[in-house]
Amino acid sequence: MNRETWEEIMRYGAYSQELDWLAIDNKGQLGIFTSLLNAPIPNNVKSSFENYIDLSHRIDSAPKITSAIVETRERGNFSDWVTYAEKGFFAFDFQDVYRSEKKNQYDLIARPVRPMKIEEFNLPLQLLGSVVKIDCDFDDGDLDIDKVK
Repeated sequence: MNRETWEEIMRYGAYSQELDWLAIDNKGQLGIFTSLLNAPIPNNVKSSFENYIDLSHRIDSAPKITSAIVETRERGNFSDWVTYAEKGFFAFDFQDVYRSEKKNQYDLIARPVRPMKIEEFNLPLQLLGSVVKIDCDFDDGDLDIDKVK
């Protein structure tokens, strides 16, 4: 992603470009949330383009540490979410963009057999502010969008 695309997403939302962001739950477990179209994106994700790019690189370069369990009953290619789960992240997607009847939630697509905790990810202090803290337990599954706003 380049700065121009980033600024467009910050102004108008993730209408034409997917935006993946990192969150932590009450247990310290990490989750990746994929946003597209009118998906809600928390403000601290929007705070810094440089932090976003740094986090994205760290997520992409994280090694596979576990296996994944696919949770969704939807049809489609969910290989990206399985890859995230194999890295230890709970992998959520805003599936409402494909539904005629909205559920107002991020759907849990895949979960790691052994979830990664925030302290295992070894993030530098300056990046911790870009990680969204959500009052929930990712083990519970789908997440209402009111929790992420």
